[in-house]
Amino acid sequence: MAPISFKAEVGIVEQKFLALLDLKHIILVMALVAAGLTATYLWQDRQVKIAEGKQAVAEAVAKQAADDAKKSAADNTLLQQQKDIVIAQLQASNDTLAKANQSLKDAIQAESFALANQQAKTKTLPPTEQAALWQTLVPSAVVAPTTTGFTINQQGGVDTLVNLEELPVDRTKIAQLSTALANDEQTIKNDAGILQAEKDKHTSDVANDGKQLIAAQDETKKVQAEFTTYKHKARKNVIKAFVVGYVAGLVTHKFLGI
Repeated sequence: MAPISFKAEVGIVEQKFLALLDLKHIILVMALVAAGLTATYLWQDRQVKIAEGKQAVAEAVAKQAADDAKKSAADNTLLQQQKDIVIAQLQASNDTLAKANQSLKDAIQAESFALANQQAKTKTLPPTEQAALWQTLVPSAVVAPTTTGFTINQQGGVDTLVNLEELPVDRTKIAQLSTALANDEQTIKNDAGILQAEKDKHTSDVANDGKQLIAAQDETKKVQAEFTTYKHKARKNVIKAFVVGYVAGLVTHKFLGI
C-alpha cells in the first residue's frame, strides 16, 4: 500500500472537520460560546462590584480617619494649651517656693553663723558680763559670779535647764524642716516631669493619628487603582466578546448559508 502524502492527510483532516460542522454542532458551539461569554461577563461584573464596594469602604474609612485625626488634633491642641498653663503656674509656684526655701536656708545659715560668733565671744567675756548675758537669756534667773563659777536662784536654774532641753528638739525640727522643703521641691519637679511626659505622649498620639490617616489615604489610592484596573479589564473583555461573537457569526453565516 502506497504511503499517504502530507497533503492527502491534510485533506482527510479537513473532510473530517467539515463533517463535524453540521447544524447541530454549530448550534452547540454557539451555545458554549454564549455560555462562556455570559459567565465571563457575570464574573467581571462581580469583580467590578467588589472593587466598587472596596472603594466605598476605603473612602468611608479615609473620611472617618481624617475626621478623627482633625478632632484629635484640635483636642490635643486645647489640652496642650491647658497643660502649658498648668505647667507655667506650677513652674511659677516652684520658683516662688524655691526662692522662699533659699531665703529660709540663708536665714538659718546666717543665724547659725551669728550663733557661732556669739558663742566664741561669750567665752571671752568677763564673769560679770557672762552673768548679765545669762540673765538676759533667762529673765527669771538671778546670776552672780563667784571665784569658782556662778550662783543662780532656783527658778532661774529650772528655767535655764528647761531652755537647754529645748535645744536638741529645735535642732531636730530645723533639720526635719530642711528635709521637708527639699522633698517638696523634688515632688514639684517630679510633677512637672509627669506633665511633660503626658504632653509628649499626646503629641505622639497626634503623630500616630497622622500616620493612620496617611495609611488610610494610601489604601484608598490602592483600591481606586484596583478599581481602574478592573474597569480596563472589563472593557477588554467586552471587546474580546465582540470579536468572538463576530467570528462566530461569520462561521455560522458560511456554513449555514445565511
